[in-house]
Amino acid sequence: SGTVTNAAGQKLSGICVVAIPAAPRGPFFIQAVASRNGVFHVRSLAAGGYQVFFFPCQPNSPYAPVWWKNSATQQHARVIQVRVGRQVSGIDQVLQLGGKITGVVTAGSPSGPTLAGICVLAEPTFAGGLPGQAATAANGTYVVRGLASGRYQVQFSPGCGNNGNYLPETYPGTVAVTAGQTHAGINGVLPLGARISGVVTDTRGHPIGGICVSVSGGPGGV
Repeated sequence: SGTVTNAAGQKLSGICVVAIPAAPRGPFFIQAVASRNGVFHVRSLAAGGYQVFFFPCQPNSPYAPVWWKNSATQQHARVIQVRVGRQVSGIDQVLQLGGKITGVVTAGSPSGPTLAGICVLAEPTFAGGLPGQAATAANGTYVVRGLASGRYQVQFSPGCGNNGNYLPETYPGTVAVTAGQTHAGINGVLPLGARISGVVTDTRGHPIGGICVSVSGGPGGV
């Protein structure tokens, strides 16, 4: 058990806390608990060593995930020894503000119309990192928050309110993120997709509604 606060000393609710066995020892269940008024209790643990991971339960929180105590990676996280029937208290952790990736998404070209409702995913390229996600606003801008330091691959795709005829796109290269800093200008340009259309009829030529149409492609075409 312990408390979760930010750098200003404010107690944080809604932070997920997970105790993970420090070494493989057969099947086990990991159960996350959420802090309430800054306090958390992880119960029903078998005896052994554990590493504790803190991360916001809700996506796009401003706080970066962290391992106890103050470690960005599991490799350097401290191990807590748990004994049956005993409570280990004082596992307190301060969550720092994470890094941000910002930009704008347009259609067809960098000067094309801005796109709202586009999904943005920042996928970490380092082990143990958590992805960040956001959706573009009405003016096409987005902010992915709460990222730990490291490199990320940024992907753009329809589906967060915008199901227009656009193809997904990946930002070229990776983006180096530093916790507490903003990395602006990571813009996405979604190419326009092609369309296939037609009419489905019965053997008498009458149009039929409610028929699913799927398209699959490969190296040789459809």
